[in-house]
Amino acid sequence: MANFEVSWVIKMNVLLSALLGNDRVYVFTCMLVGGPS
Repeated sequence: MANFEVSWVIKMNVLLSALLGNDRVYVFTCMLVGGPS
């Protein structure tokens, strides 16, 4: 379930990043999950 939550968070942040046009959202997510992968 942890993997599902991480995947969901990433998807939501990617969507926000696309809508806001802000790469900081994606960078913050990477930091939050502990890596780009």
